[in-house]
Amino acid sequence: MSQSSLPDDARTRAADLFQHYAFRLAARLRGVYPVADEQLRYDAVVKAIFHACLHPDKYDPERGSILSFLTGIARRMLLARMRSERRRRDREQEKAARDVTQQHSADKPPLEALLDQEEAARARAVLARTEEERHALDLWLRGQTDWRVLAAAVGLASASEPEQEAAVRRLLGRFRQRLHRYRQEQCQAGE
Repeated sequence: MSQSSLPDDARTRAADLFQHYAFRLAARLRGVYPVADEQLRYDAVVKAIFHACLHPDKYDPERGSILSFLTGIARRMLLARMRSERRRRDREQEKAARDVTQQHSADKPPLEALLDQEEAARARAVLARTEEERHALDLWLRGQTDWRVLAAAVGLASASEPEQEAAVRRLLGRFRQRLHRYRQEQCQAGE
């Protein structure tokens, strides 16, 4: 059996608090933070109950009910965890967007890697003809699919949402057409 981090009296207190307040506490968090991950909400409930049991002196019955006290603790813990998760996701996205290495691939000789980079630069120049299009193309190639972000990249932030979405769809269509033509020209040039 594993050793608990709560003393015996606190374990009993935690079990009692959990039995009486866990579902109501989870419902309160669900009402205030409906988009939060359910597991994060339940983790916050459990941690709030453990915290209250380890620090019973922090609860003052004159300031409010035990449910309100537990709600405050759980809310703070949930917010901290949501911020932590958001920062982790942002770090992962930033890391995924960066090149793993600035050196050429180990399976290609440096000259071949240089030719591939030059080919990619030529293709990029053919696909995107303006600086805004280049920025949108870079975002699109990195997996950005939100038309609002792409619309902002090409300077359409002042247009209405339907106009932005239509303009981004046209832009992506142009990218695809230009890429198709570029491939055809490359195939014909190679013959």
